[in-house]
Amino acid sequence: MLKLAAKIMNSKEESDISMQSGLNVVLNGYKSLINIILEEQKKMNVYNREDLERLSMAVSQSLIENIGWIVQSEREEIAAKVQGIIENSTSDNIKNNYSTVLKTLNDHNK
Repeated sequence: MLKLAAKIMNSKEESDISMQSGLNVVLNGYKSLINIILEEQKKMNVYNREDLERLSMAVSQSLIENIGWIVQSEREEIAAKVQGIIENSTSDNIKNNYSTVLKTLNDHNK
């Protein structure tokens, strides 16, 4: 979704230019969804472990791929949530997935 937004933002086509204002809506929706998912990821006693592991992998890949679209203050907030998940998870897969994300977030915050 964000790749399409980048194409629209870089386009000189009149029909694309009219859609450029929608980028902030797309970004806000993405960041809201990530925050909701991270909150749900903390509920280890509610969801199946394998589902949480798959979710952590998908969220990790998405965050790494889209890190450039997230401003530093939001990266710091996400990093704090991810750190909390790492500290409280009993799954090595979840810890490994989010440790990779945390490193990427911290590298971009320098």
